[in-house]
Amino acid sequence: MSGADPAGHPLASALSGRRLILLLGALNAAGPMTVFLYLPALPRVQAAFGVPVHVAQTTVSVALVAFASGILVSGPLSDRFGRRPMLIGGMLTFVLGSALCFAAPTLPWLVAGRAIQTLGTATGLAVSRAVVIDVFPPERVFQMIARLTLVTIFANALSPYFGGLLVKAFGWRSVFAFLTTAGAVMAIAAARFTPETRSRTQRRAGLAHATLDLLRRPVFLAYLAEGGVILAIYQVFVATTPYLMQNHFRRTPDEFGLFTIFVSGGYFIGNLLVTRLGARWSSASMLATGLGAQFGFALVILALALVQVPGPYALYVPMCLLAVGQGLALPQINAAALTLTRENAGLASSLIGFGQSFVSGVSVQIVSIFATGVGLPMIVFIVCASGAALACLWLVPPSVASRRRLL
Repeated sequence: MSGADPAGHPLASALSGRRLILLLGALNAAGPMTVFLYLPALPRVQAAFGVPVHVAQTTVSVALVAFASGILVSGPLSDRFGRRPMLIGGMLTFVLGSALCFAAPTLPWLVAGRAIQTLGTATGLAVSRAVVIDVFPPERVFQMIARLTLVTIFANALSPYFGGLLVKAFGWRSVFAFLTTAGAVMAIAAARFTPETRSRTQRRAGLAHATLDLLRRPVFLAYLAEGGVILAIYQVFVATTPYLMQNHFRRTPDEFGLFTIFVSGGYFIGNLLVTRLGARWSSASMLATGLGAQFGFALVILALALVQVPGPYALYVPMCLLAVGQGLALPQINAAALTLTRENAGLASSLIGFGQSFVSGVSVQIVSIFATGVGLPMIVFIVCASGAALACLWLVPPSVASRRRLL
């Protein structure tokens, strides 16, 4: 990375390329961390408010939909008003929502706080990706997206375990005490260290015209569907397994967190392969391999469930291998979608992020309607969604632009 962005604006002198990615990774991780840290608390929240599972699950699904909505607006706003003010404002909103969740006297207040909380963190995901497009040349975007995701994975992988420890030791409200504090730290970091990378001179098409231009491209819609499936599978899995681990496998919240780290490790390996093998492995081939592995190991999970192999390892080991495929595929999907329109990087980031997160939120709520005790509805969903993603790849092959090598 050079000392200036492509348009010539100097970056903050305190930030090297690596430090910038670490900062963006932390801001990008705020939304997923907010979701995953809370998951071990779900059974406790259900018991505390005395509601059915599908009602308690609204604290997850509403948060995911709010996250998707925040992504939809924050990218275009950052194209217009700048990356830095959107990141700072988003983190302050995150702090407000977290404090409301901590003090929530009823479930509707908790749901409202969750919506505000994730609405704020959405700016981290959409705007951090736009900053990557602003700063790095096209041939490095794939690698930088993967590296940014690697930073995010560390936070996501540890969040369920740490959340389980907090819930076990201090109760479910302690999760939101921690998130309020973490949000304040990130807001200060964003204000002090985030550079403004948006070009003030670059000509941009009108929002409606640019949006329609992207949405009428079959390859962009295919990327949206493929990425949405990857996120939906992971979100449905981590939103369903707390009940499965507690009620079927008789495991504690912190054990759920440890098993979830195992799955996140698979995704980490996939992303690491992207950063290490990008020079020798084409983007299109990596995408096909990742989606193929996702579908193949989904079938393995289904087969083991049907023959009733006992214990959580029969579920988590193939899920870890499935996550390796997801880690290979998702950086290709996101980077290729974002580079379709560099002049409106915030808009592209918002559209792809909104579509993927909306699919995740709706999927979580739909699967929660079915019995979670044995996990079969979740597994059937994973198989069907994986097959749909592979079908998208076959029906709409990657564009010529996305076939170039990563490095």
